[in-house]
Amino acid sequence: MKKFKKRVNYDNIFVVNPIGKAGGLAIFWNKDLKIDKILFTKFTIEVKIAANQESDNWWCICTYANSMASIRQKQWENLSDRKRLWNNRIVLIGDFNDIISNDEKWGGKTGESWSFSKFKNFITRNKLIDLGFEGLPWTWNNNWSSGEKIKERLDRALTSVEWCKNNSGANLMHIQTVASDHAMLLMDTRPVRKRYRKRFQFDARWLQYPEVEKVVDSAWEKQQLGSRGYRITRKIKECILALKGWNKGLQSNSKAKILAIKDLIGKTQERNTQNKQSLIMDLKRKLSAEYAKEEAFWAQKSRCKWLKEGDKNTAYFHMRVASKRRRNRISRLEKEQGGWCETDEEIGEEVTRYYQKLFKSTWPTNFYEILQGISRTITEQMNLQITRLVIEKEIKLALFSMHPNKAPDH
Repeated sequence: MKKFKKRVNYDNIFVVNPIGKAGGLAIFWNKDLKIDKILFTKFTIEVKIAANQESDNWWCICTYANSMASIRQKQWENLSDRKRLWNNRIVLIGDFNDIISNDEKWGGKTGESWSFSKFKNFITRNKLIDLGFEGLPWTWNNNWSSGEKIKERLDRALTSVEWCKNNSGANLMHIQTVASDHAMLLMDTRPVRKRYRKRFQFDARWLQYPEVEKVVDSAWEKQQLGSRGYRITRKIKECILALKGWNKGLQSNSKAKILAIKDLIGKTQERNTQNKQSLIMDLKRKLSAEYAKEEAFWAQKSRCKWLKEGDKNTAYFHMRVASKRRRNRISRLEKEQGGWCETDEEIGEEVTRYYQKLFKSTWPTNFYEILQGISRTITEQMNLQITRLVIEKEIKLALFSMHPNKAPDH
């Protein structure tokens, strides 16, 4: 392995030797990566990675699970127990030799639902989040030249909520290889993504500032000319511009404020001053207010309507947002003529072509025979009710019946 280390041009190596011809793990790293501590078992190498700040240090748990279900179950229990040795910012990455549903398997026999329960329970019990992936959906295939091909997603990265909060942009690539029946996993914790212009979104935290009402009132009362619909559009635009301008001087980064207040509390506790207790109590009140703002922010972004704010649900809301972002991101798209789109530009072009074809009319004629076979369900009275003009009272009722954090197009 030392010879291989030199060949691939890495500075350091750590090896867990195989038992006979089975198992065996190794990690390689360069000197610019600072590693504070390494632990290991027969199926893991656990690496504590140092960040710029001690509070951002995290553990990478490189995992190679057994192919036998009975042994894997014991390994899940072992990992759950070993969590006490790590901090709350962890990534478990590697070959888990298991799937969570038949949706992660292509070809071969479908599994019974109970066969996925132990792995799913392990993920749920330890509050882990699947980092998702970019690339082809499977990470293993049986490589048979003839007969039925079987593909499964056996390899993945599972993260804690706290790690996900610190690395919200992280992604995982499935890189297909010729030499192995497994794909390589490439995790990037700081990917460079193309920045798009963000649309305006009302921040629920603004409601905790009394002056926000004056900002909106002042913008809404500005005189506008034109039709009633045009005046309303202009008033909404003025409110958006006013809120954007007001927000620039607000310093609304609750996370940064929370860290700063915690630091102040620590420093105040070390001082010997007469009013130390009252200063600490004042700082704790400020800390509580910032936690409430942080929770309101993530509650709005999570679009979770059934769970109320104020119950310290920030971690849950953040997990919802992270999961939604990964679900909504299209990293690869299969082309209609075969092959895959990989860049954002190719994906955009393929989606455009698909919908242009879908909504393009073939200019059909002779509808009479088709319409004769459809029974009439809309009466004249119903049609009049549907096509009548909408009154102002109905518009107001529809708007005010919406969830407070929702916009008309959501």
